[in-house]
Amino acid sequence: MAYHRYIFTAPEKEALSSERLDIRLLYISKSRYDRNWQSILHSHAFAELFYVIHGTGVFQTENDSFPVVEDDLVLINPNVTHTEFSHGENALEYIVLGLGGISFRSANNTFLPYTICNLRSNRNAFLHPDPDPGAPGKKGKLYQHLSEPS
Repeated sequence: MAYHRYIFTAPEKEALSSERLDIRLLYISKSRYDRNWQSILHSHAFAELFYVIHGTGVFQTENDSFPVVEDDLVLINPNVTHTEFSHGENALEYIVLGLGGISFRSANNTFLPYTICNLRSNRNAFLHPDPDPGAPGKKGKLYQHLSEPS
């Protein structure tokens, strides 16, 4: 499995206003599923955002499984057991963000173990956040590395 991970350490404590959430970006990783990858059900004490860059597969939780395709975004709440599997030749390639201090709920404030949406119509904005993605030298090194083919 091609795999890159960037871990972020907590900055010095800042004075946070009562309106500002204390959400921490714990890591960003980019993975490309291959035959050596062991899909094992696991959980974390933090939330994950799982964005499919390419390929198709199945996302599994303890109680459910569902297909994932290019441009799907899966939001996984803390302590929810999950894993992913790739489908055949169309290898699953994805970016995962680990976020501490946050969990997701429905519009009526019900706890959801996970939610899934497709961002196909926002793909360019999501993967090319710069105002002029074609301009040389505009992207940061982390973005450049994450956007390179595995």
